[in-house]
Amino acid sequence: IFKQLNFIQNRPLGFSTDNVMKIPINKNLLNGFDNFKNTLAQNPGVLQVTAGQSVPYNEDYKTSGIIWDGKDPQFSPLMRYSISLPDYLETFGMEIIAGRSFRYNNPTDINKYIINEKAAEYMGMKNPVGKRLSFHGIEGIIIGVVKNYHHVPLHREIMPQVFTVNPRHWKALRYIFIKIAPQNIPQTLEFIKEKTISIAPQYPFSYSFLDQEMNKLYQSEQKMGQMIGYFAFLAIFISCLGLFGLASFMSEKRTKEIGIRKVLG
Repeated sequence: IFKQLNFIQNRPLGFSTDNVMKIPINKNLLNGFDNFKNTLAQNPGVLQVTAGQSVPYNEDYKTSGIIWDGKDPQFSPLMRYSISLPDYLETFGMEIIAGRSFRYNNPTDINKYIINEKAAEYMGMKNPVGKRLSFHGIEGIIIGVVKNYHHVPLHREIMPQVFTVNPRHWKALRYIFIKIAPQNIPQTLEFIKEKTISIAPQYPFSYSFLDQEMNKLYQSEQKMGQMIGYFAFLAIFISCLGLFGLASFMSEKRTKEIGIRKVLG
């Protein structure tokens, strides 16, 4: 358990949630997103603003409706898909290892796709950039490959994944993600709250930090590790008491033997 906890806490996940907060999206924020993003960018404490269908560590949203060049009709693996705005990957520090990422306000990226390494493996493509891919009937071109990251718990196998930024799917966006600087966090939060309410006054303002959510995912393992630690300490303590008692008994017995020998000469 301790090795597993150490593995969980120290192994790189392939993305970063440090100082990234999420705000539930609403109609006002979605329709006025560009204005909202530009307004927040005026504050030096706001580093990135994007929107997505889900957090990176979520295994929801899977489909078998993906077709690619050379696909065997009998092979229909379940793949994870991610709908987002173009700078989603950058906000979470994901690494593009081939090709390029999406570009903000670039109309030519509407029908472009990015896949992860696992998807390239499933598709049997050593060089997938430039190959055709169809996502639920929308044909496009693969422009990049993102390094595998752990969107599932570490003991689970990473799934193949496809990213799309096509506006036809933006109704599925659920959260706005904002990466902020580690300095002056209370002031930055107050600024974000003020600007959010000014655009969507009829919606309650709520937020959460993703690193805190991530920690909760492994709370049960952490509690189990603590319990095992307590029991291990108790077992060692009891063993020490037993050894101390045995040593005292042997010492007393030895003292009596020495006394008897002295009496007998």
